Amino acid sequence: TLVYFYWQDSKRCLSILKKSEAIALKYNYENLKLECYKALSERHLLDDNLDLALLYSQKEYELSLRLKKFQDLPYTYLGFAEIHRKLKNKTLALSYYNMAIDAAKKNNVKIHLGWSYNHKMHYFFEEKEIDSTIFYAQKSAFTFENSIKKNSAIQSYKVLLEIYRNKNIDSAFKYSEKVNEIILKEISSKKLQD
Repeated sequence: TLVYFYWQDSKRCLSILKKSEAIALKYNYENLKLECYKALSERHLLDDNLDLALLYSQKEYELSLRLKKFQDLPYTYLGFAEIHRKLKNKTLALSYYNMAIDAAKKNNVKIHLGWSYNHKMHYFFEEKEIDSTIFYAQKSAFTFENSIKKNSAIQSYKVLLEIYRNKNIDSAFKYSEKVNEIILKEISSKKLQD
């Protein structure tokens, strides 16, 4: 948890993660190793250290298979997809997005499926492939709306709003209302907690 407290401070975060990894290796604590590899891959990806991100994603993948921890494989595949997206390996990126979707369906975890669609939506949005963006944005939003993480649909609705803003005022209004609805729910939820 200390890692995520310092997540925005890359140098400090990586220092903590390397110490955690050393402890996990010394005591052969497999679950800690797995968590370290996940976090190291993600942090290096954010820092555009793609060789290291790929190295730790590979370690994470191999250890997940060895430990038979298949529940987080969608996120592992998404990590590979994002690395290859940044490396401009479009075919590999799309292949990993599809693997993430398939793994999420196999595990029957809607949140993982929603995020898999969401990442693929962002990929197509960046590529300016609007029809595919709309398709995956709608799938992501629908999946989140039918999960315990309903508010996670906001990213998909924001992308749809952006697409329709200057093209179709009725659709833009519809997605604007969806975004506002989620924001209002979050505000009222925070007020209840305070």
